[in-house]
Amino acid sequence: MVKCALMVVSTGRRGAGLTAVALGTLRVLQREGLKVGFCKPIQQAARLGRRERAVELARLTAGLEPPHALPHDEVEAMLAAGDGQALLERIV
Repeated sequence: MVKCALMVVSTGRRGAGLTAVALGTLRVLQREGLKVGFCKPIQQAARLGRRERAVELARLTAGLEPPHALPHDEVEAMLAAGDGQALLERIV
């Protein structure tokens, strides 16, 4: 069996529909019998204090248990403090 990975990365533009495309692709691949996973490592700033919608949709629609997204303000604080390496370690 050939293993492959598909990573969908944001364009940096809000409202571009990236989450919808990623979750739709995930469901299509799942229906084809492929093993899939989902991870959104950083929470959107607008969702602070609430669950990340994309992570919840992946749980509900695909039966996955993706990791929780890191809070946006925590990520910004780590970057501002020069802790980029520690941030990458937390994400990975």
